[in-house]
Amino acid sequence: MTSASLDRWRQDRAHQLDELISAHQLVGGATAGRRWATGELNRALVLRLAAQFQGFARDLHQEAAFAFGTYAQPNSPAVAQVVATGMQASRDLDRRNASADALAKDFARLGLKLWEAMQERDRRTSVRRSNLHWINMARNGLAHNDQSKLDLVVESGYQLDLSTIRRWRRALDGLAGTMDVVVADHLASLFERPMPW
Repeated sequence: MTSASLDRWRQDRAHQLDELISAHQLVGGATAGRRWATGELNRALVLRLAAQFQGFARDLHQEAAFAFGTYAQPNSPAVAQVVATGMQASRDLDRRNASADALAKDFARLGLKLWEAMQERDRRTSVRRSNLHWINMARNGLAHNDQSKLDLVVESGYQLDLSTIRRWRRALDGLAGTMDVVVADHLASLFERPMPW
């Protein structure tokens, strides 16, 4: 099974991204070749991709916090709610991008060394984590109109085109799936209980 957060990532959030990609193809065509009218759609896709992943991570953290609270206080829903709410207070994911550091800090509240667990689970995590860095760099460059950040992204080999966006999306799909599994495994192991999802 998977979490409700991962289900939303793969369904609702994926559908919203697919709608933008469909619009991109309507404007620029579905075949390879130079496209002149798709630049703003590419930028919108980068922003939306980063936002959707941040939403997934925030949802997963919330779902995990409630599972943590329920496992910690199975006979007291009110106390379980207090525990879960406390674990979500002042989260980085509510104020910052879903960067590697923000994810590590927020999921550490569950007692989880997120990146170590993810790398152990899937050796592709380090490459995907690097992609996450560049997605967030591009997102920040666009959102804050910082051309130097965008130049650095391009100089590092990531053109802001549909091919890069698809590559980044695959990386985030992989991170989301791995996060889902390691968070569930961690909670089950920590409390010696069945998987929460």
